[in-house]
Amino acid sequence: MAKIPVSVFTGYLGSGKTTIILNLIKQLDPDYKVVWLKNEYGDTSIDSLLAKESNIQTAEMLNGCLCCVLVGRLKNALEEIVQNYHPDRIIVESSGTAYPMPIVFEINRIPEIELDGVVNVIDALNFTGYRDAGVVAKMQASYTDLIIINKVGLVNEQRLDEVKDHIFELNPTTPKLESADGNVSAEVLLGIDSKLVLTQVSKEPIPHEQDDHHHEDEVETFTWRGDIEMLEDSLLDYLNSLRNKGFIRIKGVIKWPGGKYQLINWVSGRATTQILHKYNGQSVLVFMGKGVSAYAEVVKQKLG
Repeated sequence: MAKIPVSVFTGYLGSGKTTIILNLIKQLDPDYKVVWLKNEYGDTSIDSLLAKESNIQTAEMLNGCLCCVLVGRLKNALEEIVQNYHPDRIIVESSGTAYPMPIVFEINRIPEIELDGVVNVIDALNFTGYRDAGVVAKMQASYTDLIIINKVGLVNEQRLDEVKDHIFELNPTTPKLESADGNVSAEVLLGIDSKLVLTQVSKEPIPHEQDDHHHEDEVETFTWRGDIEMLEDSLLDYLNSLRNKGFIRIKGVIKWPGGKYQLINWVSGRATTQILHKYNGQSVLVFMGKGVSAYAEVVKQKLG
């Protein structure tokens, strides 16, 4: 029996992994069964609401990182997906601070599946801001089979050239592709035949299942929930006021006046929204960044 291919998507917070995966799944035949395993920071799954809007099967792992505290659970989750869903493909989306290699090791431990490829998504708009923050962005760009430079439509030619130069320094050999809005052909993303990463894996020591590393650029999170309605402009103005306080990404679902719910995705001062038709619950926001826990109580009091 043929092994089930697994596509792994890595990328720093807000790079656009979820958008690329959603656009990828929309290109596939409806009879081609895909299970999407998501790893989200914090205690609340937000991005998965988008998958549910499109009736996509998802599995979620919260409150941790697939490459460290959840690495043992990753193997169990993948085995359960194989046994319960018998998919044609599994897509693994790591959290923004995950190292790729431990994830690949876990995939290689399961005989029914095989790595198809590791895709690293880089945010052209914000890459120069986090490339020197720690080793995570460097590791993600180094251990990959394909690099997608996303959001290229939001930067000028000079800024894009700078980003390309930095990426080339990190990884001169891996193929690189530009995307303006997260639309990448399925023919490019699937069937990669992960020779680059698997060659690197063969040279790496096998990690102990209980080993835990400390992200040098550790991301802190906190969650706010409320039953109140909010005006869009006033909320976005407040979120933008947090930009210089270490906040990198803020995402959640907000109830606007009139009873409509929108998913909001804020990355380094730029926000996008999308109406949700299948959600009916509390407003919730997940805040992510460096040192942001110190602002948790102030932010929650401000939001009400």
